[in-house]
Amino acid sequence: MPVIGEYVSRISPPAGRQTVGSNVGLAAAPAEATAGIGGTLTDFGARVLDQISQAEDAMELATLRGKGGEIRSAAFNTITTTQDSAVREQIFNKAWQDYNAITSKRPNVQRVFDAEKKTAFAGWQADFNTINNRLRVQNVKAQFALNYDQLLEQGNLAGALQLLNTAKGTMAITPAEFDFYKNNMEADSAIAQSRILIGENDPQSAIAMLEGLKGLSGEQLDRRDSLLRIARQTQVAMSDAFGKSILKDMYEADKKPLTPLQRSEMADSMKSKALDPNNGLSIAESRTLISDIEKWEKGEFERNDEVYWKLLRQVTADPESITENEIADRVFKDIAPKDYKELVGIWESKDSPLKTPRAKAYFERLDELYSGREMPGEEGAEQMLKWDIANEKLVQFFKDNPKANANQVAEFYADIAGEEVNDILGKVWDFYIEEFKHAGLPAAYRAYEMLTGKKKPEKKAKEPKKKLTPDIARQYLNLAGGDRQMAEELAKDAGYEW
Repeated sequence: MPVIGEYVSRISPPAGRQTVGSNVGLAAAPAEATAGIGGTLTDFGARVLDQISQAEDAMELATLRGKGGEIRSAAFNTITTTQDSAVREQIFNKAWQDYNAITSKRPNVQRVFDAEKKTAFAGWQADFNTINNRLRVQNVKAQFALNYDQLLEQGNLAGALQLLNTAKGTMAITPAEFDFYKNNMEADSAIAQSRILIGENDPQSAIAMLEGLKGLSGEQLDRRDSLLRIARQTQVAMSDAFGKSILKDMYEADKKPLTPLQRSEMADSMKSKALDPNNGLSIAESRTLISDIEKWEKGEFERNDEVYWKLLRQVTADPESITENEIADRVFKDIAPKDYKELVGIWESKDSPLKTPRAKAYFERLDELYSGREMPGEEGAEQMLKWDIANEKLVQFFKDNPKANANQVAEFYADIAGEEVNDILGKVWDFYIEEFKHAGLPAAYRAYEMLTGKKKPEKKAKEPKKKLTPDIARQYLNLAGGDRQMAEELAKDAGYEW
């Protein structure tokens, strides 16, 4: 039987190993070894706590720095857009005060942040001074430019030169800038004054000033040309408005029964307005307008029917093809003030009875019917007169009967155009008599009816009947190619009694 000690030695773990939960190893360990392990654990815990504390300090310091950065950024953004230097300094001081008021309850963090504050002020102050000085220079230059422009607009070249010298002495402008301003001073002043004149509705003086400039730079040429365009556009607009006001005065005056003296007094008043230098008219335009006023005063104006009816066709059939100014341009050249007023009224109206498709169609037919008005001589003049009368009647009909139906318009047109139509058919008949005289009268009848769709027009016998002599009869026989029947017809048409 083995002894107990041998048994225990066989089942015990090898040296250096210890079973979990066994106290044998500890019980046998020396006291100094146990004490070493406890010290190691204590040191490890301290190191962990120290690392955690350092991390918390770092996060706290980053937070403080972020607050400081926000205060600085907001302050300097405001300072950059503030014009008053005293206010800029107040903003800076308040921002630095707010930055210094940032604190931490963690001693290590507060110690580090206080040290950063001591070095940060120099950077803050340097950046502020840079921005502040730059803005002060900008303000000085802006004030100089403002005062300089005002002197140029006033034409005060001596004052402008004195300001240039002051700006150069205080270094508000460089020597190169001084030379540039001085060399361009006279032209810049004229351009500035012209701009003021245009704004004060005196484009004529502005144009005269701008056109007199010489030796300009490319930039000055661009400004001058731009102002010239604006001045001329302003002058045209003013002269148009003024001319129309005179036309309106004439039109209103023509509505009243004026004595020669009253008409003369009104004309004198209009002439006085035409001579006003602030009316926007050039000298040539003023002279033309005065001449027109004198025509109106004497009643010497006569309307150009061809132009008037052409304008009427445009304002009724194609109003977009003409402007009010183009109508006004024809006054005293081709139409009277009352014609202008009438045409503009139709041009502006959306519901004019003269603008209906039916009215347009009948006016076109009228133009075609009296196309002979374009011929020279007495025949063309007679056609023009008939065309004018027919147009007047047709216009008045549509004005008086805006709701007339197709039959009513056709009946009225036939009435005013009937005489001309018959006259044209008569001429056609005469033509066919001449063309078909060798083929005989029946052939002329048939050709006439085939091409015109109408019977031979009946012509009224001319009174008194003319006596047919043998010599005249022989002439008609020769004209008819020996055809007695045709010769007799031709002689009767000429008023002879066969």
